[in-house]
Amino acid sequence: MNCASANSGSQAFAPLRDVYRRLVKLFIQRTRPEVRDLYLRPLLTLPRGARILDAGGGTGHDSVVLAREGYQVTCVDLSEDMCAVAREALAAHGATVIEGDVSRYKPLEPFSAVLSAMEIVHHSDLFGIIRHYSNMLLPGGMLVLVTHHPLRNLMVDQTRSYFEEGLVQEDWGPYGIVPSYRRTLKSYLAAIKEAGLRLIDLEEHIPTTDLAAIQDQSITAKAEYPSLMTFICVK
Repeated sequence: MNCASANSGSQAFAPLRDVYRRLVKLFIQRTRPEVRDLYLRPLLTLPRGARILDAGGGTGHDSVVLAREGYQVTCVDLSEDMCAVAREALAAHGATVIEGDVSRYKPLEPFSAVLSAMEIVHHSDLFGIIRHYSNMLLPGGMLVLVTHHPLRNLMVDQTRSYFEEGLVQEDWGPYGIVPSYRRTLKSYLAAIKEAGLRLIDLEEHIPTTDLAAIQDQSITAKAEYPSLMTFICVK
């Protein structure tokens, strides 16, 4: 396995690193099986050997699936603890794990695809990070973006308007306070368009079992609302 390091980025991410130091044991088990097959499916249509960036890849669950299928995977994550687990998981698959701020990551050559699964909610500049991902893609390359559904955000914190955007601090109980940014569907679509990407599909997903275990049970009990959504875009 190739290993590399990168600039860890702004001190603004320091609280997030602390959160994920506590969350690493949870995330080893947090594989999102109900939606993983759905959001990885478009990437598995790429020719084997294609280069894929797993942005904010965490403990490497998605990277392992892609590497096993014969793709050249680069997993970038801000958390030292997450990267340590990812390196162990990917040791037999020839993947690259980079510890650092993906918004500052500059690859030596472009990718056929970028996967951003549940990490874009931590970036303050939505337009900037999607533009950054677009710039790292080859012409015709694919961005698969998995994020919180705006309705999920409303259900979790009903003191805020559906249309209210910005930083929120989610209480994950024993794991601490998790900072994330709420966005509307309109903002995501505008950022995708501004980055020169074309949306080819949008999928909505019910709450996964791991989210149901953490979120308010009165919200997740019936699972009758979309919790996550996946944008599939091409350059």
